[in-house]
Amino acid sequence: MQTSAHTVLEAAAKVLIEREKQFYAKYPFCSTLPFSENEIVSEVGKQMEKEIEVKTPSFERAVELFLGSLFTSSGKP
Repeated sequence: MQTSAHTVLEAAAKVLIEREKQFYAKYPFCSTLPFSENEIVSEVGKQMEKEIEVKTPSFERAVELFLGSLFTSSGKP
């Protein structure tokens, strides 16, 4: 694996391992090569010797969650 990929994976692993310290942090990953989220998670899992599963909600569920974060139960912002 190239150095840029290794650096991205090290950063991703650190975020997963430190958990609470990273809750409100944002780290836009960038590299000279395009990586999908699944590729990054797969490699991080290998390095941690753990299986990591990424669950992606359906489009409809994602919209529901997003709208729920914008509006209260009364429908007001």
